[in-house]
Amino acid sequence: MMGSGLTGSFLILTLGVILTAGVGLILARSGRALLSEVYDDDRTAASVTRLVVVLFGLVVLGVVALLSTAELSGDGLAETVLVKLGIVLLVVGAAYGGTLMVLARIRAARREQQHADLTRESLQRANRSPERTPRVIEAGP
Repeated sequence: MMGSGLTGSFLILTLGVILTAGVGLILARSGRALLSEVYDDDRTAASVTRLVVVLFGLVVLGVVALLSTAELSGDGLAETVLVKLGIVLLVVGAAYGGTLMVLARIRAARREQQHADLTRESLQRANRSPERTPRVIEAGP
């Protein structure tokens, strides 16, 4: 039984790594596109996206590694692997959704900052415009 448990663990670990890598690539592409709208420099958008995707990968792979060694009761290797694979899929899906929420929050915060900057610049220009300077009208004799 030791051999089949080890085989199941390696199978779950391998499938988890493949799923995590695939979803990570999708996140990297969609995240970069999402953030390039709000960052002037594409390198900045790519860098922020990379940081978030690396966090996604580390968390998911950590859970997959723990799950691959967990003892679950099942009627056999196939059932145990399927239960663990189901848990892996749920974890990857939840992490994917959470990562998209983080990217959306970064985007929203960046948009708010850009709007505040534009408003501040607009107000500063309005306060410096010649029409705002007080005029003195002199009355004749």
